[in-house]
Amino acid sequence: MVGVLLALALARFGLSSWPDLHPPLHRLGVMDPLCGMTRAVRYLALLRVREALHYNPASPLLPLATVALWSRSLHGWRTGHWIRVRVIPTDRRVVGLAVAVGLVLLEIHQQMNATLLR
Repeated sequence: MVGVLLALALARFGLSSWPDLHPPLHRLGVMDPLCGMTRAVRYLALLRVREALHYNPASPLLPLATVALWSRSLHGWRTGHWIRVRVIPTDRRVVGLAVAVGLVLLEIHQQMNATLLR
C-alpha cells in the first residue's frame, strides 16, 4: 500500500532530487538493473507505459506483483487460506536460469542507455 501511495505522490508532485539513492558505481557510469525505476514508476502511475519502458523495461513487473500480492492477501483474509505457488525442484533450475538471463539482458539494456539514466 505504501508503494502505491508513493507512486501516486510521484505522479502528482514529480521527482525529487533528495534523497540521492544512487550507488557509488552509478557516478562512474555503471548502471544497475534498477536504474531508472523511479522515473518508470512515475510514468506508470501517469499511465504512460511507453515512457516507463524506455527508462526501465522491468517496470511493469511492479504493478503486476502488486496486484498479485493484494489478490493473495484479500483471498487469504476472506477465506482463511493462502494461495500457495510451489516450484518443483527440477523447475527451480529453469526458473533460476530464466531469472539470471533476464537480469543480464536488463543490465545490458540499462548500460546501453547509461546517458539517459544519468
